[in-house]
Amino acid sequence: MITKDKKKLIASILLIIFSFLLLQFLLKKFIVAGHDFTNVYWYKDIAEKISQKGIFNVWTPYPQLFSVLIYLIFSDTAKYYVMVWSVLNVSLLLGISCLIYLMLKDIVGRLLSIISALSYLLINFTWTSKIAIGMFIDQVEYFVIFIVLFALYLLLKKKVWIAAVLCAIGTLIKIFPVMLIFLAFLFLNKKDFTRFVLIFFVVAIAILLPFYVSNQEIFMSWFNFSSHRQAWESIYSYPNFNFPPIVSVEELSNPVTSSSNIGILQYLQLLILFFYTILIKKRSISKKNLPEIYLVLLNLFFIFLIFSKGFSSYFIFWFFPLLFLVYKPSYAFLIAAIFLLIGNLQFTGFLWGSVLLRYYFIIVLLILNITRLQKIKKMNFLFYRLTFRSKTINQFF
Repeated sequence: MITKDKKKLIASILLIIFSFLLLQFLLKKFIVAGHDFTNVYWYKDIAEKISQKGIFNVWTPYPQLFSVLIYLIFSDTAKYYVMVWSVLNVSLLLGISCLIYLMLKDIVGRLLSIISALSYLLINFTWTSKIAIGMFIDQVEYFVIFIVLFALYLLLKKKVWIAAVLCAIGTLIKIFPVMLIFLAFLFLNKKDFTRFVLIFFVVAIAILLPFYVSNQEIFMSWFNFSSHRQAWESIYSYPNFNFPPIVSVEELSNPVTSSSNIGILQYLQLLILFFYTILIKKRSISKKNLPEIYLVLLNLFFIFLIFSKGFSSYFIFWFFPLLFLVYKPSYAFLIAAIFLLIGNLQFTGFLWGSVLLRYYFIIVLLILNITRLQKIKKMNFLFYRLTFRSKTINQFF
């Protein structure tokens, strides 16, 4: 006899499969899939430029370790570099899925953590998206997402110094792993947080110092370029809809000498992140309440994106793993599918509609998450419980 709990489990799995197939159908019907690996070819050219000029004499629109990562991947891959890139990204996806399983199994049990991990993997095997995803992705996002999740996992295991090292490395590839510092402030004690921040800055300085000493102008170029960059794919570029340009490889050995220009929006972003962190700190988050920690980190990512002057369509991948750590698997999959569908709308000519819907759903989820943290009983069916209870299937569906 099939119990009520088993029926709910089967229904949840069927809903995930149906949502996946429906997503492929809708994207196939209205979108031309993006499998052209445009940025991968650019990465290969950057690696060749670094081989010619040296690692300290080439800048990119990202922090210094981005160049190192690209060089390590593409310098010796010859004509097979696209295949190598795809294999690396699939491996990283498997690693992220394993981390989702490890970070959930003590909360929801093995079965549900496996379902959540596989659901995350499934959404990333979408093959009909114009936004390159899964094995077709042409961004370094999976590398950095893996670093963020692994650092968070180690942080929760009290491996503070390793987590800080990973956080520093991730931040020097792309800036968003810095959110872990805000999270560490919330739930680490004063001694451990001080140690985390100290190690973070020591590692960051040790990595950056050779770049600074070797070529100060090139060292500052990525920051100068980014600070002067126009807003893109966000409400802050209205009425112009801007896509981020791919900088010519020839320009990357010429320093950007214009002084940095940090706008009001960046200060506002930092201020609101700090303000939110202080408010949450007063609630004294417990290290034993893992779903609450994941939920706060998801909120930090949402706030970061809302106040970023650029919001590329693939930035949604930053918080996809956290969806599966916070929400029940069927709902997490639906939310991820909706974001992927909305992101693809901009390639149908529905530019501002896509952007506004993206912000709308992030703000709605942020409000729901905040009410959840305040124990206001609204939309509770979406979430894992925020306390440790008996691990029955009925609790989570």
